[in-house]
Amino acid sequence: MRVNKQEEGVSTVVSAETPSPNNRSPEGQQLPQSTAYTFRTLHAKLKELTMKTSPWHSILSAVHHNNTNCDTGNNIERENRREGTGNKPLCQECSQLS
Repeated sequence: MRVNKQEEGVSTVVSAETPSPNNRSPEGQQLPQSTAYTFRTLHAKLKELTMKTSPWHSILSAVHHNNTNCDTGNNIERENRREGTGNKPLCQECSQLS
């Protein structure tokens, strides 16, 4: 069985035929297998999607960033963040995410 849902502009596809080894919500509540599968699948797809943007760098770092999924780049404090590459090489984490 396959069900398409449309709620508040978000489309969700649920497949009741797909088993799930962990049927728990983030709050620990028991979920139907199809719901748990959907959460895991969507989370995996979001991790795959990388958002390349205009480069930025920290005045305190030797590298620049261009991916919004880069933990290091996202942890730069506002007062240290500058737009552009700063003539610095690309961060290794950003490179791996691309």
